[in-house]
Amino acid sequence: MTVFVVDDDPAVLDSLRALLESAGWQVQTFVSAADFLTHYQPGQPGCLIVDVRMPGMSGLELLDHLREREIKLPTIVLTGHGDLRLGVDAIKAGAVNVLEKPIRPSEILSTIEEALRSVPLVEAAGGDDFRRRLQDFTPGEMAVLRGIVLGRSNPVIAQELDLSLRTVQFRRAAIWKKLGVGSKRELMDQVFAAGWSPSEAESGEA
Repeated sequence: MTVFVVDDDPAVLDSLRALLESAGWQVQTFVSAADFLTHYQPGQPGCLIVDVRMPGMSGLELLDHLREREIKLPTIVLTGHGDLRLGVDAIKAGAVNVLEKPIRPSEILSTIEEALRSVPLVEAAGGDDFRRRLQDFTPGEMAVLRGIVLGRSNPVIAQELDLSLRTVQFRRAAIWKKLGVGSKRELMDQVFAAGWSPSEAESGEA
């Protein structure tokens, strides 16, 4: 999954990119809502982080634009000090959360995970086979699968599950084999076809 960040302040974009990539996320940054809309392909999985005040199309206007086109991308809105009213309007417009700048690293990371868990993935044809194959997964493989789907790198998954990097690599290889995939893109295609959410793996143990 990709975290899309839209903010007209280059310093904010740079700091968020560095933070999110260090946490294992794939990140794309945009200096305006128009720039984002030019490059975003509907259906791309991930989460949107957008500043509420920007020249041209504002963050709220972008939310309205996405809603009108039925693009269900979980969105976190960033506000400045004193923008409480705008924050309330953002929630009404469909934002899953609002954070006030300056943003605490731990807060933005946990909010991204919550945003992704709060929105069910779209059901599509071919998902039954994926769910049948999941029945052969060990709890440890399910835990690693959750990390992969959330965009974590192997080292980050190893740290979160308190495992060695080699163990994570072995489990990742087992996941590839059991699902019959050769790349993460193929894996994600199956995940979205099944409407599978990472929260479904949370009951598993490493």
